[in-house]
Amino acid sequence: MRLEQGQGLPKQLRFLVVAHLVLVLLLVIISVGIWVPTGEQRLLITRFFNGLTGLYLLSMCSIYFSAARQNQVQDGTQKALGLPLILAFIAQFFPNISGLLLLWLANGWLMLLEATPTHKSRWPVPWQTARRQQGVLLLVALTSTLVAVYTRGYVYG
Repeated sequence: MRLEQGQGLPKQLRFLVVAHLVLVLLLVIISVGIWVPTGEQRLLITRFFNGLTGLYLLSMCSIYFSAARQNQVQDGTQKALGLPLILAFIAQFFPNISGLLLLWLANGWLMLLEATPTHKSRWPVPWQTARRQQGVLLLVALTSTLVAVYTRGYVYG
């Protein structure tokens, strides 16, 4: 899989693509590293992971929300962005497994919103490609972390 670096994008969007890509790759590394500790140490890493994931989702939603507001979009995008914004925010106050599920749902909803034809018509193709790759990587990282936290007391081998 080739990670999109934002070629052909304006300077601000290129910077956002690269910054978000670095954050998602950090989240993937954390989701792999969470399998190393056993027991309750996984929960501490999960709190950090939840915070970074929430920050990423809030950042993406705020970018889309501000662009829709500035362009005076009246197709319901602003209302649809409310769900992932709320889920990403309240996930920080839920226990680890519930918070991970809420973040998983928020990312999935955001990916569904990005797949709509009206959304695709407003954003450049390199941005859409990068966002699709980041969304899938984040779903995999969230799923890995969810399984690691759920099986934290199990001994393999």
